[in-house]
Amino acid sequence: GASGGASPFTVFPDSSTLAFGSGHDMRLYHNNGGFIDNYTGVLQFTNYADDSDIVFRSDNGSGGVENYIQIDGSEGRTLFNKNIRVNDNVEIQVGSSADLKIYHNGTDSFISDTGIGDLKIASSTILMLKPGFGEFLAKFIPDGAVELYYDAVKKFETTSAGVTVAGGLSAVGGMSSFETTLTNNDDWQN
Repeated sequence: GASGGASPFTVFPDSSTLAFGSGHDMRLYHNNGGFIDNYTGVLQFTNYADDSDIVFRSDNGSGGVENYIQIDGSEGRTLFNKNIRVNDNVEIQVGSSADLKIYHNGTDSFISDTGIGDLKIASSTILMLKPGFGEFLAKFIPDGAVELYYDAVKKFETTSAGVTVAGGLSAVGGMSSFETTLTNNDDWQN
């Protein structure tokens, strides 16, 4: 071994392999990078310290080191401290039977709920926006209006009295009965 002052080192030259098991089934080595290879069974990491964590750290691209993934034993959760990128055609699957799937196929993005029950979205206000967040497509306001937009201009809104339509209104197909109020010289087309 080599001397490390108060903390001595045991040094293995590059391309040396530290092997465990009679068949060398688990190996630890360095060769232009650090490697842990396991050839049989499960490679398991366990932290038995009460309320402690397992932390995966790496270079942050600016000369420092940061936590990327933290398995938090005291909170019972896994924290991702950096962006997560999922490649095209790879799904984020949620649920024991992968009932909820979120993915991008290289062209389109999908949220797919294939299980029993409903897909429920809860929020104080739901806003649907164009990419870049520059224009509204729709707003869903709790205990208030549903608003629909065309090219960033509100065209349809629910109100306590019914609905308000900005611009012309066209109906295709038959209508049994309705009440309407036309203002500002709007035309009803049927």
